[in-house]
Amino acid sequence: MQKIALALLIICLYNISYSQIDLIDSKNATIKLEPETFVLSDLDENHSLKNGYSTKVQVPIKKMDSEFISFSISWRHLQSSALNSTFYIRGKEKTNEWENWKIITIDHHNEGDEDIRYSNLMFFEKDYQELEIFVLGADVNTFPQNIKLHFYNPTKSQINTNTKKITQSRAGCQCLLSAYESRTDWCDNCPIGSNATPTDVSHIVIHHSASSNSATDWAAAVRSFWNFHVNVKGWDDIGYNWLIDPNGKLYVGRADNIKGAHYCGKNSNTMGICMIGTFTDVAPTQQAKTTLAQLLAWKTCKEDIEPLGSSFHPSTNATLTNIIGHRNGCSTECPGNTFYPLIPTIKQNAVNIIENDCESTATTETSNIQELKVYPNPSNGIINLDIQNVSFETGHIYIINLTSKIIWENNAKNYTATDKTIRLDIGSIPQGIYILVLKLQDQLIRKTIVKY
Repeated sequence: MQKIALALLIICLYNISYSQIDLIDSKNATIKLEPETFVLSDLDENHSLKNGYSTKVQVPIKKMDSEFISFSISWRHLQSSALNSTFYIRGKEKTNEWENWKIITIDHHNEGDEDIRYSNLMFFEKDYQELEIFVLGADVNTFPQNIKLHFYNPTKSQINTNTKKITQSRAGCQCLLSAYESRTDWCDNCPIGSNATPTDVSHIVIHHSASSNSATDWAAAVRSFWNFHVNVKGWDDIGYNWLIDPNGKLYVGRADNIKGAHYCGKNSNTMGICMIGTFTDVAPTQQAKTTLAQLLAWKTCKEDIEPLGSSFHPSTNATLTNIIGHRNGCSTECPGNTFYPLIPTIKQNAVNIIENDCESTATTETSNIQELKVYPNPSNGIINLDIQNVSFETGHIYIINLTSKIIWENNAKNYTATDKTIRLDIGSIPQGIYILVLKLQDQLIRKTIVKY
């Protein structure tokens, strides 16, 4: 028998007497796992453990009020070990029967410390009684370090019966955006990141979440992604700009024209769309693909992006197809081997929507983004507009939210102007992401702004 480094633990989700952590209150629990050295026979071809020794630890979760808990693993790997360690997981349901061992897959959305690795986010339904994690390394010298198990209770979502508003694009191409769930719809305590950075989008990156296809509470899944990205990975906000669930429902992530964290550190000028689920062996639902095509039509029409074309992307220093899969430019199989070949058809569907369903309203107004400088952005109350190259004699300024509702307009009390600068006082509007619109006699200029 071979000498290997091994750690094995049992995680119980019910009837636990410990009281240190209650996920109803804290939502999060993290446990550190120390490796030990054991003598163990190999796993068989079905990943079933023949025999061996184990070390056990219980996660002190008293109860759950959600449909599932989300779970992930983080660890520091040694350069000499590369990715030679393998993580396995299996669960026991109320029938007391163990599932077969499954290999835990690695999340390739790595935007921080390259020595830290993360598993993909996993969902376990409340019918599970125990989870068993098995860590296999080549030897004790290359065994993963600082292994942490992260648990999150997203809580049960409230049924949202509000009628969602739909927003339109810029003048000249009126594509409708599908009804969507705002951030406050899917989470009342998932704040926008304080370092939100506006970006002008030229490329759209399509992902899959590599998570469950069978969850029933999809808003809870979105909350779990936010928690995974913010509290486990340490990012500023959820990585994606938009998310789509298998029912075709659209969710605002970091929001439109905000730099995300989804394209292997080359996120400037991109918008990330996450199709929730794993599409390695199955395709997304028709409802999800329809919403994706509608979102692509709206965004490409709004930004004057050619859906079937290519253009230069500065962050990668290369010419890329304007709508791409995550694997185009990053070392990953995302968005899944079954889904990826469908992207050309979905792009063509977006073109068909633009040509047949979007009303063309070409006017004398044009969108000119480059000539207006806005600073500071983000802002906590005062925004300055550089208008040296803009004639503002008969202009009008207003700020709209993501449902196109006007929430601020210029008046004698909230702005001052010189021949070079306009100073806006937006201290009265709530924190969030908005569109500032400068309407001139022959121009319509838009800028994404962040109020914190």
